[in-house]
Amino acid sequence: MEVAALFAVDQAPLLVMAVGNILRMDDGFGDAVLNRLAELDLPECVELFDAGTSAIDLMEIFNGRDKLIVIDAVRGGQEPGTLYRFSPQEVEAGALPMNSLHQVGLLETLKLGELVDCKPRETVVIGCQPEVTGLGIGLSDAVKAQIERASELVLQEINNFLNSKTQEI
Repeated sequence: MEVAALFAVDQAPLLVMAVGNILRMDDGFGDAVLNRLAELDLPECVELFDAGTSAIDLMEIFNGRDKLIVIDAVRGGQEPGTLYRFSPQEVEAGALPMNSLHQVGLLETLKLGELVDCKPRETVVIGCQPEVTGLGIGLSDAVKAQIERASELVLQEINNFLNSKTQEI
């Protein structure tokens, strides 16, 4: 059975969304990973979206999705280039000391979405510890070195999603 046949055709059920500002060096991590993913032959059920830095305007973009994968620069207190995978619920519960450069806007938007029943069913964040977030263009070496691995983590999330949908049938 083809993957596309499992999903509605008007909106991809899985949204991969980059958050960040390419004019603030490592804050462009999400954009770099999204560009790498765009080079691949992804299933039709996956949509790539560059959200920039404005999370509050995104509810209509991720409303009704089965899964939202957010790619962002995240301050978790580890060495630059450290990769993280977590859910917003883990951050809210205090289980993880994460601090996305856009976390407040993103988490507030997801929470507001819950209140008005306008949210994805599941959200996962793939983040990278930045080294430099001042004005400038280009990623630090530590963050640039993680683009491929972060892309692999996103692909793993996509495969997990596809496997779960196949099992539901």
